[in-house]
Amino acid sequence: MSFYTLPHAPTIPVVEFHPHVPDAAIADLRHRLAYAAPRARTWDNTNGPAHLGTSHDWVSDMIEKWRAFDWRAVEAEISSFPSYHATVQYKGHAYKIHFLALFSAKRDATPIVFSHGWPGSVLEFVPMLNHIKQQYSPATLPNHIIVPSLVGYGFSSPPATDLAFGSYDNAAILDSMMAGLGFGRQAGKGGYYAQGGDIGSFVTRQLTKFDSCIGIHLNFLPMGVPKGASLAELDETDSHAMARGLKWRQWGEGYRIEHSTKPATIGAILDSSPVAVLCWIGEKLEGIRITDRAQKLHFILSDLSLYWYTNTAATCIWEYRSAWGMEGHNNEDYPARIDKPVGYSQFMYEIMPTPIPFMRRVANVVHAKRHLEGGHFAALDEPVALWEDVQDFVKAASGAEPKL
Repeated sequence: MSFYTLPHAPTIPVVEFHPHVPDAAIADLRHRLAYAAPRARTWDNTNGPAHLGTSHDWVSDMIEKWRAFDWRAVEAEISSFPSYHATVQYKGHAYKIHFLALFSAKRDATPIVFSHGWPGSVLEFVPMLNHIKQQYSPATLPNHIIVPSLVGYGFSSPPATDLAFGSYDNAAILDSMMAGLGFGRQAGKGGYYAQGGDIGSFVTRQLTKFDSCIGIHLNFLPMGVPKGASLAELDETDSHAMARGLKWRQWGEGYRIEHSTKPATIGAILDSSPVAVLCWIGEKLEGIRITDRAQKLHFILSDLSLYWYTNTAATCIWEYRSAWGMEGHNNEDYPARIDKPVGYSQFMYEIMPTPIPFMRRVANVVHAKRHLEGGHFAALDEPVALWEDVQDFVKAASGAEPKL
């Protein structure tokens, strides 16, 4: 047995997938970067504080680093894990969903599907997957690990153009994929757990509407002070975290407003130039709390390249329009309370680090843990801590004593 051995015969088309970007596309990107349009120097991008955005020197330095970047090494990294395309039919369209996996040889292993966010990708989970491969063999791995690219991201299909796509649609497609892989719930048996951060947390919350999803773990659930709660019930650490989150909402959400109100415009801008992608996405990725600069740069350039080569900078921002646009919440009806078992990891440097006491008011929390380190990109910042939290949640959700 190996990590590649699917435990069930799929009922949907599933084929191995190994990415290979044409040499011409790599050469084209390097040409565009070499002959990028000149950029003006302003007070904001030379002497202004960091919260005003990318500096002129940072952009110039990153352009040169991106030109020299070895994309073939990223393809090898992706192919070092079981990598597949599964085809799912949904509302008259066929969606190819790319996913990485580690399959267990245990007969009683329950799957966990991990969903990434924006501007992330499946590459967020590479450190965690490497840790799991080192920690377990197929015979000892306690769960099947499924890490899909959300619709519109990476090597997955884009949303159909005749559908105002949202997180429920993505959840429905993932649920069908999991059922097609043999992980559906029947006669009270089977099913899967789901985990998500950022946009993946919205999709994961929607998955609770499907019978086969038996519980979820989140490391992001943005909210203010829930009804009946008070800031006075928080300790000093959580009070500081809430204050930091409120400040971010005031000064850090410009991208969300643009995504939700003018997605077609920002999409066209991002499609037009790799420097636009570098500035718009790279600025957010600089917030990753990886202390090793070389490791951080590798992820940033890997992620930027993935967006550019797959032409997905415009196809991936549907959640913002769907949840916060003019028609927002007509498409997205998130559960007011989640009654299925919920696990929660609170990383203190999350952009909106909802305190555990507030989470308990809106969800059936069976396991929660607060971490004083780690931020919005938890799978990158703290991959071992996130994996351990998910494992503890699964144990609690499957019948062990809740660990609160």
